[in-house]
Amino acid sequence: MAIRQRTKNGPWYVDLYYQDNNGTQQRLQRSTGTRNRREAEQIARQMEKQLQTELADQRLTQQRAIQQTVTPTPTVQPVQVTPPQSSVPFSGFAKRWFDQYVVPNNKPSTQRNKNYHIRVHLAPCFGHDDLHSITVERIEVLKATLLNKRLGAKSVNNVLGTLRTLLSTAVDWGYLDRSPMDRVKPLKTINAAPDFFSRDEVAQFLASCRQHKPEWHDFFATAFLTGMRRGELLALQWKDIDFERGIIKVRRSIWNGLVTTPKGGKERVLPINPELRTILEGIHRSRSLFVFHQDNGQPLEGHHVQKALVPLRRKAGLRSSLRFHDMRHTFASHLVINGVSIRVVQELMGHSDIKTTLVYAHLNSDSLKGAVNTLSLTASDAGSDAQNSDTYSDTDQNPADSAPSQNEKSQQIQ
Repeated sequence: MAIRQRTKNGPWYVDLYYQDNNGTQQRLQRSTGTRNRREAEQIARQMEKQLQTELADQRLTQQRAIQQTVTPTPTVQPVQVTPPQSSVPFSGFAKRWFDQYVVPNNKPSTQRNKNYHIRVHLAPCFGHDDLHSITVERIEVLKATLLNKRLGAKSVNNVLGTLRTLLSTAVDWGYLDRSPMDRVKPLKTINAAPDFFSRDEVAQFLASCRQHKPEWHDFFATAFLTGMRRGELLALQWKDIDFERGIIKVRRSIWNGLVTTPKGGKERVLPINPELRTILEGIHRSRSLFVFHQDNGQPLEGHHVQKALVPLRRKAGLRSSLRFHDMRHTFASHLVINGVSIRVVQELMGHSDIKTTLVYAHLNSDSLKGAVNTLSLTASDAGSDAQNSDTYSDTDQNPADSAPSQNEKSQQIQ
């Protein structure tokens, strides 16, 4: 077994040479999905162990087939009974599920997460055990084990989500009659308010860019003014920008050098405000298709962004907890603070579920106060108003119920 990188700073690949059950020398090459050598070595060992397990399962299946072939057929008609369900080892099914379901139906980033859940948490727990032996009780034990490892509730739920999908697929494929995950409740989580840059912190950070790394100013300013995810910004091409209509079409994303669709698989449109237009029109257009690119015209990579962000944040005297993704939170947070409705923010952020956007709703306290102030326990002097004196005014809508307007869509961070 050996691991190697095909390109500089690329993911590590594992080379496995083995002899199959027919005695033929075989070679397996597969990406570990990581650029960290130590993690790659651990993944390679897991792959080798899983391969040996699968070969052992194949040998056992072949032996059973041979035994069934040589066993004489009984002359007496056996009593008709319900045959026991055949054994389906978790390890073997997980491998098959990943190759045949996860890879065709999920983005590379999701594939990596599910592979990590199986390799680090699920396989050590269930190993080669039959799928039918996975009970609600065993899953609850897994849940407790993960919590004892100090995983957060959200991380535990993510692992359970992978197991839920795996067992649901086993039902769809006819390996199980029912998934035990149907009776397992996820852990309760607390949706903490997202962190974001204040207006002063935005100004300090961009000033640090202009002073220390001016070549990065436009990239980070665009992040603040669009709320685009890092991968979406890395994949932004000039053909996605329509200066005549004043819009940006978010069509693609880049993850680990791979071009994919945006999160959720849907395109979205972002308006260009005057400040952003000035920035984009001022960028020198080279032969590269990408708005932000390396010297060779290839798109920037995630590690380039992080390498620029950390020293700029430090030189600006900002909190070390602020991340690139918090620039996206900043975009949404300042829109809500400025009175933009939650539904418009949802559209601009590209959230498929408004529950995701509601984490910003608390920032519009003025709207909530206005709604409560419409309540009254005293009768109105005007008869026509009496029946409405204890109800909310239609004009004081909660931000989650407000209808989008064109003016709201054009608001950005000033």
